[in-house]
Amino acid sequence: MKRIFYYDALNVLSCMSVIALHCNGYVHRFDTADECWWLHVLYEVAFYNAVPIFFMLSGATLLGYHKKYDTRTFFQKRFRKAFLPFAFWSVAFYVFVALFTNTEITLHSVAYSLMTCRMPYTDYWFFLPLFLMYLFMPFLSVMVANLTERQVLWLIVLIAGLQAVVRPITMQADVEWDLPMGSYVAYLLLGYYLSRTSWEQDKRVVACVAGLALLFMAARYVAVLGSDGRKPVLWTYLSLWGYFGSAAIFLLFKKLRMGGVEKLVVFLSARSFGVYLLQRFVINITLFVVSHVVAVEGYHYCGWMVVLMPFVVYALCVAAVWVLQQSRFTRWAVPN
Repeated sequence: MKRIFYYDALNVLSCMSVIALHCNGYVHRFDTADECWWLHVLYEVAFYNAVPIFFMLSGATLLGYHKKYDTRTFFQKRFRKAFLPFAFWSVAFYVFVALFTNTEITLHSVAYSLMTCRMPYTDYWFFLPLFLMYLFMPFLSVMVANLTERQVLWLIVLIAGLQAVVRPITMQADVEWDLPMGSYVAYLLLGYYLSRTSWEQDKRVVACVAGLALLFMAARYVAVLGSDGRKPVLWTYLSLWGYFGSAAIFLLFKKLRMGGVEKLVVFLSARSFGVYLLQRFVINITLFVVSHVVAVEGYHYCGWMVVLMPFVVYALCVAAVWVLQQSRFTRWAVPN
């Protein structure tokens, strides 16, 4: 199957952005007196679209699966390439916790963690909406195949508009309200739509989307910068900065032409899913080494924690995944 370069490039960007966000966990302390607070918030805003882009890529690559193979094959592939690695590493990290930490493990805690995809030393929460979308993919695939491009666009506008405009108003008003068709379906459809249209060729459209994205991201930066606590409305992916930011990045990367680094991008992209699976564990090990073995004081300091550490963690993860992919006994746990 012919590889699409901007898919690989977006995959690598999304993967590196996830690591940058997780290395920037200090932002959640809301220590506004810290001299690096502005940089923590800047990284948070700049890399916030990692997960939405991942879901958009899923929509771009999977919503038209019925043109390549049947539904049974689709689920077999998803089981082998997503569920099995998720289950293996979930169990592996629980075994690690049982053997090397003092954390109390009960049947209830294990069941709860598996059902909510929140295992120790991981950030697997995104698997829950991903698996749910896999279940609905056959229906969504037939639906979009029978809709015109304009109808798909208006469906995205409807879902995203209700999520990004109406829902924040109800949250601020402390009113319990949610969409029956919520979660990240709009990102799935958005990735499918943008991958099959030529909006990137219209400079006015790209400029408009990118301008709105920068405007909403700047507004979020100012709001988080002056915040002394986590306000849900500022941290949801179902937001104007989420949708416009992700769409702008997708369109800009679709125009990307970087033939000189194509082999490197393909190599890194083939390790991305494995990096997703291992990155939080590697971050924790790296923090332990830096703070206890190397004895670097104030390891959250922006010069190390925010700027340098994401590259170190990414390189370690890529190396680990590459090693695991060399053996037929372990490559299934880190599929490309």
